Amino acid sequence: MDSKLQDVIRKVEALLTRANNTDYPEEAKSCQQKAQELMTKYQVDEVSLFGTRRTDVIISKRIEIPSPYSIDKSILLGSIAKENFCRVLRGKNYAVIYGYESDIELSLTMYRFLLTDMVRQMIFELDKLRMTVDHHTINTTSWKKSFLAGYAQTIGKRLKHVASCDSRRRTKRRKLSDWPCENSANDGGQCRRRESNPHLG
Repeated sequence: MDSKLQDVIRKVEALLTRANNTDYPEEAKSCQQKAQELMTKYQVDEVSLFGTRRTDVIISKRIEIPSPYSIDKSILLGSIAKENFCRVLRGKNYAVIYGYESDIELSLTMYRFLLTDMVRQMIFELDKLRMTVDHHTINTTSWKKSFLAGYAQTIGKRLKHVASCDSRRRTKRRKLSDWPCENSANDGGQCRRRESNPHLG
């Protein structure tokens, strides 16, 4: 891992730590967006400087995603990866992320912090709900799954907005959108390239 990428990751971690520790939702949102801005800037700058990736090779990395709610956790990972030039295939209690090495490292850094925040927010909101209604009337399992799905969707929209605001990203976007990856990794996490210049999206 090059020193510039390490520096970006440290800054991203600092912003996401701040986001996780604040009691103010708008501050958390701002820190998360700034973290994505840093990641996008690094990605675009590298392409601008070198014309392509210095290690222009698609790699894969298997990530263990233990129960409970492994599907919801993997959806969160997919939401993050999608806006950072990666793709995720889901398996049972694991996922395989495909992309350039630096993009994978950035995606996983954000995922680790947002996963912690997602669980923390879920517990907080559920405890608050239990204070206002009879807890016997709450279907906890359904509520949790709904909350986790909503969280992943919100994060995906938030990151997409940040990334799409960078005009350089739109003009210098690496061609990753045509890789024929399935949504499941039951085939062992294998992506099969098309013959006509395939890429990962």
